[in-house]
Amino acid sequence: MEEAFRRSLPHPSRQQVQALLAAPALKGPLRQCVQAEAQAAALMAGGDGSVEAVHRSLLSALDQVPNDTPVWAWMMAETLRFLRWMGDWPGVITLLDHLETVDVSDLGPGFQVIAPRQRFDLGMAQRDATLIERALDVVEQRLGHQPDADAYLEFRYRRLMYLGGFQHFAEFEQQMALDDPRLRAAEGRLGVRLVALEFGFYLTIGEPDRARDLLDQFPDPRHHRLQCLRLAVYEQHYDRAHGLIELMLKDGLEPVMQREVLMSAFRCALLSDDLALAHRYLALLEAKHALLPGQQRELGLLIALRMGNRSQARDILEQLDPQAATGDLLVPWMRLLVQEGQLPKAGSLLRRALSRGRPRALLFPLAFAKELPPDRLSALWLEIQSPETPVSALVLKRTPAKTIAPSQPQIIAQQVIGSSAAMHTLRQEVAALAQRRETILLTAETGCGKEVVAQLLHQVSPQSKQPFVVVNCGALPASLAEAELFGHSKGAFTGAERAREGAFTRAAEGTLFLGDECW
Repeated sequence: MEEAFRRSLPHPSRQQVQALLAAPALKGPLRQCVQAEAQAAALMAGGDGSVEAVHRSLLSALDQVPNDTPVWAWMMAETLRFLRWMGDWPGVITLLDHLETVDVSDLGPGFQVIAPRQRFDLGMAQRDATLIERALDVVEQRLGHQPDADAYLEFRYRRLMYLGGFQHFAEFEQQMALDDPRLRAAEGRLGVRLVALEFGFYLTIGEPDRARDLLDQFPDPRHHRLQCLRLAVYEQHYDRAHGLIELMLKDGLEPVMQREVLMSAFRCALLSDDLALAHRYLALLEAKHALLPGQQRELGLLIALRMGNRSQARDILEQLDPQAATGDLLVPWMRLLVQEGQLPKAGSLLRRALSRGRPRALLFPLAFAKELPPDRLSALWLEIQSPETPVSALVLKRTPAKTIAPSQPQIIAQQVIGSSAAMHTLRQEVAALAQRRETILLTAETGCGKEVVAQLLHQVSPQSKQPFVVVNCGALPASLAEAELFGHSKGAFTGAERAREGAFTRAAEGTLFLGDECW
């Protein structure tokens, strides 16, 4: 068992760790290491325990195996993961610097990327491109000669994350085309999904329809709901977004997904001008997820811009990006300059940003900014006097902030009454299926409420404002079925005194319920 565990380093499975911990023959430093890692994993997964005690246990275990390089490197990676979870960023940097002094060149690819992986994650969290590029360069030097190694492929995926997250649009598309076949073949082994990167990329460049086409490629209901939430926030469907947020936060989400939901919730509340709710979500983010100072400043910047607090916004921007050189902070800089009445400077930034390509990636976020009504946005556009891109390119979907109607969970709770596990499951399934445009089969005993569920699915779906058409198939003679479903013209048969639309036509973009009986 111990030999199998060592062969699986630096990424042993949870089952291996638990089996090793249960083996009475395992004693000494290795047992202490395994026990410390198991305690840390349980605490990070939401279990009870003392953070300080687990921290001491991890550091003590590290001291026990300094000459056992594979076990020491594994424990170092677990300790760094725990420190990141705690938000102890100085501790992360100290241990990371120490880890990079250890020679792991004789070990496998998995060991050689432990330090770059931590460096990359730290860079993404701090929005520090220098840290990220350093990590990518190290992996290229160490593993570039092993292009099929999973550790190398993992960093090809991470490179795409970086290019998409920092809005290097042309490079992202080129890299995606180059790496796509190898990464798709390794998705299962790597535990990643390229479709998530593609979805985010299409939203970033202002092509929501292409993002929507990818929704069916998220079979896991939680991931599907998360992408629906991102799309709803992007399209300013705030009532639908708030419903999804409430539903998802009630479910037990792993920390990474919970953080993504809270970030989307914060942006949704801010865009819908509910500052009290935005502050509430910000407090939850700070309480449940250790945010770096840079991340806290970015969220504070969004609040300052939304409230028109120009001095605070300028202070934050000058800390984050004093030269207005970071691509993903150009839009906040432009918003601030417009608020300050400096249209020529804002136009200069817009001209520079457009030289990077993908103008819609800039125009859509600008369109959401309430300090930029259409006339002022057009004035900003004219400042750059771009003959090759006419003002008609500003086809900006601009919807006023909506009054928050009863949320999706509230509507469902009003019509699906009960507290049993089965009713809870039904509510979850209705919420998930309502966002998908697919044929749904409802089966149940007579009188169980199939039509009620069908009406509810329609009511909380994106097509709720379209018709809901019911056809009682049980009472429909076979001779009239075709006419009822597809319609008929005047005189098509005896008694057809006028033309009539069929059920499929009447349902149009709405919902057609084909029931075997009606009440």
